[in-house]
Order: sequence, then structure tokens, then C-alpha cells
Amino acid sequence: MTIRLAVPWDSYYNKCMRNKEVTNPNIHVINILTKAFKEFNEEFCKGDLPIPVITVQSKGRRNAAGWFWAGGWSQGEGDDRLSRPEINISAEYIGNRKLEDVLETVLHEMAHMWNWREGVRDCSAGQYHNKNFKDKAERLGLTVSRMEGKGWASTDLDKHGKKAVEAFINKYNVKPFAINRRVSIQRAEDVYAVPVFGDTKDQVVSKAEELGITQKALLRALVDKYGDSISEHDVVAEEVV
Repeated sequence: MTIRLAVPWDSYYNKCMRNKEVTNPNIHVINILTKAFKEFNEEFCKGDLPIPVITVQSKGRRNAAGWFWAGGWSQGEGDDRLSRPEINISAEYIGNRKLEDVLETVLHEMAHMWNWREGVRDCSAGQYHNKNFKDKAERLGLTVSRMEGKGWASTDLDKHGKKAVEAFINKYNVKPFAINRRVSIQRAEDVYAVPVFGDTKDQVVSKAEELGITQKALLRALVDKYGDSISEHDVVAEEVV
């Protein structure tokens, strides 16, 4: 059993207000992801890839942690108008994953971008990743394995990739992103509102183990303790069996 939790914007906003640190957290995330792209571009591609527009948008109906869109943006006017590619990291997968996993998604999308730059088709309209994708991904510090119905779509960091990601995190003292877009889910018997913040999944798992109780029992205890101070529109914890 795993627990998926979303960070409540209201709580984040109120905390910023109390500390007089009212900022747009998306700007921070995008700035970090753009720096990551530039560092990885130099490390793996000798800086040859053009700088894309980095975005953080909802995944919508896509079940994807991110995507690359070759003609996502235009810049300038008239004869000076240029097309710029886009790399997006899905907003639902920012704060509920390890920072290393978010940066691995950047590398994954860079593989698509690299192939696009060379005029190589690496993915079908149905998101089937072929061997062209596998080749570039492996050159970007990723291990690649098959995913049912999606070809060579499953990636993870290899030794070189882990080293590059760790170096980037240390260079800029990057912390895990404490913001995540809410996932719209229906409330049911096994769905609870829980006032938690930050890297919540690991907190729930470790605390339940420490107390010697199930994660479900811990969630119920949290609701019993804090239920009067939150609404059903606050943090939603979904139990996924």
C-alpha cells in the first residue's frame, strides 16, 4: 500500500504570509529546472542544445511526468519571429517525488529534444519510444528499459547521471520542491484530509513504522486530531492499494 499526498496551497500561502515571504513558487521551480537543463546540456551535449522554454503545467489527461514539445512557443514578431521548443514537468509530479527523480525527467525530455534537433524521430503519436530514444537517453546518463505498450520509455539515472544530478544539487544547494498541484480525486471511505506539509509520503511511512501501526491507522489518527481545523478541500491523502 502506498500513500499519495498533495501539499495544500492554502497552507503554503498562509505560511508565506506569516513570514512575509509572498512569492510565486512556480518561478523558483522553473528557475531551478532551467539551471539544471543548462548544466546537463554542458555535461552531456557540449552545450549544443538550444535553451527551451521550461514550464510547469498540469498533466491534464496525460499520465506523464513531463513532455517535450518542439514547436511549443514563438518569440519575436514578423521576420524576427522564432519558434522555441518546450520542456514541461507536470505540476502533479513536482513535490511528491524525490528531487533526483524530477531532474531525471528533465534528462528524459532532453533525449527527445536531442533527437528532434538532429531530425530523428524517436516517438510515435501513441508515445511508443523507439531505439532512437534509447540511444540518446543512454548518452544522457540514463538507463533505459521497456515499458508495456510504450517501448523504451522507462528511464532511470545511471552512474554518470547520478553523479551529474548530485553535482548540480550540491552546486546550487537545491532543496526538494515543497509544492505540488492537487490531484482531483473523489472522496471515499479510504480518502482522508490530512494537515501535512513537505515530503509527506516518507513522513507517513517512517512515522507509521516508528509507532508500529499501519499507514491507514496513522492517517485516521491525524484526521481525528486535526479534523476540526481543516476542510475537505485541504490536503487530500489517497490510499492506493
